[in-house]
Amino acid sequence: MQQCSLTCLPKDSPNANGSQYEFNSCYCNNGSVWNYSLRACVVNCSLLSTTGTLNQTACTCAAGFDWNSALTLCKVNCTGKINSNGNNLNSSHC
Repeated sequence: MQQCSLTCLPKDSPNANGSQYEFNSCYCNNGSVWNYSLRACVVNCSLLSTTGTLNQTACTCAAGFDWNSALTLCKVNCTGKINSNGNNLNSSHC
């Protein structure tokens, strides 16, 4: 029986860069890793202030942080912080 190889196009695997790594895996964009169980590139949540992977494109952030899909990272939530105007200076400071 012949097995089909993966399609590594970003429309099929959102964090893939379009190139096949092995028969059953793709090269992933920076900040993503290949998950053999899901057969997809997923955000590498181990590099961030997270509590784990929510789905292929987002991580579950630690308390006090919110997921920023544009930057693919957890940013501190400045809303309601004492001495803060509610805006972020960067991902870790208000």
